[in-house]
Amino acid sequence: MIRRALTLVACAAGFVCAWPAAASADNGNLWLYGTAATGDTGQPVLGGTGPGIAGLTTGGYEATWQGPDGVLTTTGSNGSGRLGLAMAKASSPAITGVAGGAWEIAFQGSNTTLWTTGAAGVKDWGQGMMAGSNPAITALSGGGFEAAIETNGTDLLTAGTADVTNTLQGMWSGSSPAIAPNGAGYQAAFGANTTDLYLYNPSSESDTSEGMLAGTSPSIAALATGGHEVAFQANTQDLFVYGTAGLADANIGMDPSTSPSIAALQAGGYEVAAHGSNGDLWLHGSAGTLDTGLAMAPGTSPSIAGLTGGGYEVAFQAKPVPATPVVSTPIPPPPPTAHGKPALRVKVLIKWRWNHGHSRIVKFLVGHHPHNMTLRMRCRGRGCPTTRTRVARPGHLKGFVRAVLGTRYAVGDRIVLTLSAARYRTERAQIIIRSSRKPAVRLL
Repeated sequence: MIRRALTLVACAAGFVCAWPAAASADNGNLWLYGTAATGDTGQPVLGGTGPGIAGLTTGGYEATWQGPDGVLTTTGSNGSGRLGLAMAKASSPAITGVAGGAWEIAFQGSNTTLWTTGAAGVKDWGQGMMAGSNPAITALSGGGFEAAIETNGTDLLTAGTADVTNTLQGMWSGSSPAIAPNGAGYQAAFGANTTDLYLYNPSSESDTSEGMLAGTSPSIAALATGGHEVAFQANTQDLFVYGTAGLADANIGMDPSTSPSIAALQAGGYEVAAHGSNGDLWLHGSAGTLDTGLAMAPGTSPSIAGLTGGGYEVAFQAKPVPATPVVSTPIPPPPPTAHGKPALRVKVLIKWRWNHGHSRIVKFLVGHHPHNMTLRMRCRGRGCPTTRTRVARPGHLKGFVRAVLGTRYAVGDRIVLTLSAARYRTERAQIIIRSSRKPAVRLL
């Protein structure tokens, strides 16, 4: 598969500039995919690490990650910014939503111990963590939260509102546990030093006898209808799910150095996010199985959260952008009309992903423009979507952008963009979809 894109800009000089660029998720930034939002947040993530994401009890989501400077950072419905807390190198945080729309984050601090921050304040738990491992955290049904870690002695340890307990359950060195609510308590899942997937809660422990791939970690979710579901990478390098509904092979090959994430859906069932063996973000579960076509940073793992009100949201680190020189293709602007109306001079940027005979819109940005501008997008060709003409009338541009993101076109399709506003010249550009290369563009 070719992972490139075309950036189109209607330049201030009235030219259209086109150059090859990285694909939709090839820039090393934090990317989101799901019901609430899809796209590039523009926030850089430390290479080799992954973000965490949680649905909030009042709706929306909150994501957290380690920035390139090693500082814990967040963005979402309940605040955005650098939290000023230094993390251990190459580690990833975990987050959970708690009462009142707030959240709690667990992370390995730069002193290699478990830390939490959020509604309950900042705390260093003084519990040493294994290098290369990450914590997990969950809200409890009775209030509060519980975190799980691999200690620097390779044991499973839980810490939080419920208890601080070294379970003495031996873990696979360098792997990370998962945790979910279970009644008034919690249920943990982890890769044991036997290489099997294990389950643990304060009342019981069990060996599932399901072999995991070395260096990977499981994820667990409490289902809305009761019971639990675990997602893990099996020693076959396939994504597996295990739990209330039994064991199932999703038949999705995974990047062998990554781990899946699972979330319960409000309507029942679950959805899993995984780093596929082809480098793309994959989804599997009750809401559907698909290759999103979004390229992930090598060796990183995604995080998924179920949302209050339904749906899900995924956070992941995108594949870094290779250095690529910019090559401009100027096209002369149309001559002025007899009335001498000024040009709109609006910048429009579109990014594409293509795979042989099909191209898909993955980013659509419109720069500064008159408040009364109308944008019309018309498609002609066999691969055009069912809605062949979309119109963004004044004040409705955001809805237009949401509608066109992800739209797929076939070779030979011709798309005409028309921008118009009172007292300005109407401007039009044509985009022609081509096979296995960037679309062609010219002003009309």
